[in-house]
Amino acid sequence: MNSKDRMVKTLNGEKPDTVAVAPHWWGHYKFEIAGKDYITDWYRDGSSMVEIYAKFYETFKPDWFHLHGGTPGYYKYLRVRKEGDRFFLINPLGWEPPIGGWCDEILKDEFLYSQRRKPKLTSLQSKQQIDEYLETYVKVDAESIIEAGFTDHIRGIVRQYGDEVFLAVHIGSPASHIFTPHVGIMGFEKTMIALMEQPELMKYLIEKVSQISLEWAKAYAEAGCDAFIISEAEFSSDLISPKMYEEILFDIHQRYFKEISEMGMFPMLCFFGNINPLIKYINKIGIKALMVEESRKGFSMDILKTREILDEEITLFGNIDPYEVLVKGGPEDVEKAVKKQLLAAQRGRFIISNGSPLIRGTPVENVKTMIEATRRYGKNPQY
Repeated sequence: MNSKDRMVKTLNGEKPDTVAVAPHWWGHYKFEIAGKDYITDWYRDGSSMVEIYAKFYETFKPDWFHLHGGTPGYYKYLRVRKEGDRFFLINPLGWEPPIGGWCDEILKDEFLYSQRRKPKLTSLQSKQQIDEYLETYVKVDAESIIEAGFTDHIRGIVRQYGDEVFLAVHIGSPASHIFTPHVGIMGFEKTMIALMEQPELMKYLIEKVSQISLEWAKAYAEAGCDAFIISEAEFSSDLISPKMYEEILFDIHQRYFKEISEMGMFPMLCFFGNINPLIKYINKIGIKALMVEESRKGFSMDILKTREILDEEITLFGNIDPYEVLVKGGPEDVEKAVKKQLLAAQRGRFIISNGSPLIRGTPVENVKTMIEATRRYGKNPQY
């Protein structure tokens, strides 16, 4: 049984040959494994990104490719230049715009300066105002996304691995595109205020952004992805009340994930933060898999308890601690964590994973141990 079969069987509630292992490897770590620098090598076109993903896969042989949302094709013409402790994304034709070139600073939070300058919604006034803003600054269609090259990395990986490895693309949720500080449509503080003072308009904005997000999903489905994941963080119970989730986001999630499923992809939700009070809602939104964070920030995400209360048709990803276990621990600690998490596989659909993305500096041996231990002990989770 190959990796793709193993993942699909698990998600469909069939018995795989062993418990699947799908590390959370969205982020910086794959660049480190490929011998690249995240800052200087992130700004590559999709074809160039394939080699970085392939290096990670060939090093560890996990059961999936955990892909980012892609980069535009014109990135292949750009270069990163360092000036002191600052980094600039440049057009090699010239350094400063007056010379005929183009440059954009890469800020400390890894966003571009131009992204911060993009006009924001400073307040919500009407549905018409929201529509006009989105039409001007956010709206996009699947065909344009494909033409711009954002799915080129997926197509390259499909050509090499599509028949044997499960492919999942992972992007921010519609809400995150509104909340994100500095570059979001409104930013964190203004969004939180609007949720309290203008909930109806806030819900309308999230719904409209969700429709735009589905255009990205269509592009990824057309490129050959097996699954589509969004990260939800701002509606966890350590930030927002469960009642507010129910009133604003619950039915939007239901419609959103239904459409993802109808596109032929497995709909998945990566929900950061304390989601214990939200499981009763998550059970009804139509996802096929749930990724959760490790215990932190004063709350506990007990993977065994979560598996018990999660709907039996939803596959749960594990939440091995990426720092305490995978960075600070040794192979014996990793193996112990895997064995403990495999107890959840006795209680329902389960995939071994880490709760947050792999961290730069994680020993290669520890990641290999997580995968090898799962394959060894996961053949019979009731060892």
